[in-house]
Amino acid sequence: LKEIRWVVIAYVATYASLMLVFGRIGDLFGHARVFAGGLVVCSIAFAICSIADNYHWLLAARVLQGIGTAMVLSCGPALATHLYSEQHRPRILGVYAMSFGLGGALGPSLGGALVDVWGWPAVFWSRLPLALVALILMWLLRLPSPARDSGRFDIGSAIVLAAATVLFLLTVSQLEQFAAAPVRTLLLVGLTFATTIGFIRMSRRAASPILDLGAFGITSFAWINAANVVVNFTGFATMLFVPYFLVRVSSLPLWQSGMVMAIGPLGMMIASNLGGRMMHGVGAGRIALAGAACVAIGLGWM
Repeated sequence: LKEIRWVVIAYVATYASLMLVFGRIGDLFGHARVFAGGLVVCSIAFAICSIADNYHWLLAARVLQGIGTAMVLSCGPALATHLYSEQHRPRILGVYAMSFGLGGALGPSLGGALVDVWGWPAVFWSRLPLALVALILMWLLRLPSPARDSGRFDIGSAIVLAAATVLFLLTVSQLEQFAAAPVRTLLLVGLTFATTIGFIRMSRRAASPILDLGAFGITSFAWINAANVVVNFTGFATMLFVPYFLVRVSSLPLWQSGMVMAIGPLGMMIASNLGGRMMHGVGAGRIALAGAACVAIGLGWM
């Protein structure tokens, strides 16, 4: 279980640490270019994952997949919202989120069947043609990119931000080992704190920071982001542990376990579309609060 967990952590830690970095690169050099580059990197990563013959090659390919995912996820919303006026953007973002739910619903259900028939490499090689199709569509559609920022890329802050994010995720993953290795855990905590403080200081001095920390001076903005972190932090736990429960504890076959995993994203797909349509009438704050309450109820029930 510990070894398999790192297959997930390597991917998540990589794309989480690089999202803001590639978002800034997209602002400067074009979101469409970064998005297309991410599809290329993901395609290569899927191919390597599917033929990896040992654990270390698989981890390396998952890191590469995380880089490609960060490139795609950081610039996708900008490409989508740029096509529409301000008044239509909440609905468009709802549809955009709905596509994540659709992919999340189809992935586990189809993935369970693929693994049952062809084994775990099928989870990766089956996604390679999808990434290539998306790349071809990008070339055919020639989506316009938002106006580029005239600032510069602060590579020092980008490196420190990526390091701080990775160290934080590693620290969280190693907390259970505190009794067995307190020095290592405390060292990770110290490094996380030091790199975070370093990033804050560098951002305040930078003319074109990766992240404008002044936005967090707005109380509502800071609280919304904090709540978003908590909701995703708790929600991701189900993505990590429920598959183990379904495979090891329940008596369901793999394809049925995949169908169970697809229920959550299916709910996301439905709610994202409804939320986007209800935004103007009900208000974003009320919808977000209702969503957080649903997450809490679902977690408590499980």
